[in-house]
This record gives sequence, C-alpha cells and structure tokens, in this order.
Amino acid sequence: TYDLSIMPFEDCCTIFAPPAPKTRPNLDKTRFYEQRIDVDALIERSLVGVKVTEIKAGDQFLNQDEEIIAELL
Repeated sequence: TYDLSIMPFEDCCTIFAPPAPKTRPNLDKTRFYEQRIDVDALIERSLVGVKVTEIKAGDQFLNQDEEIIAELL
C-alpha cells in the first residue's frame, strides 16, 4: 500500500479543499449563511441524479468508463 500511497495522484481532499480554510469561523456568520441553504432542494437534486447499478461477479464494471475517467485526470 505504501507504493500506492506515494503515487502522484490527487485525491478528492486536495482537489476540493479550499486553499485557505477558515480554522476559527465567525459562528454568527456561519449560521447566517447556513440558514440560506435550501437543504431540501439540494437533497431532491441529489436524489434525482442517483443511478443504481447492479454489479455481478465477472462484470467489467470498473473498466466500462475508463476513457471518460482518463479524460478527467
């Protein structure tokens, strides 16, 4: 696993983490902005995009989108 862990690929943490995260955010500001998030709409939007895929032994599931994934890297 060490050989894999030192490979030069970015993971989702390094891609999506903010460059300068707040370590001591203002609680009132946080509550102010969080109240404006439409959580129900976000959940609904997420659920509409759900795709259920049945994976069986012997399927080439991980390889079927290899070209698309390669384009993203």
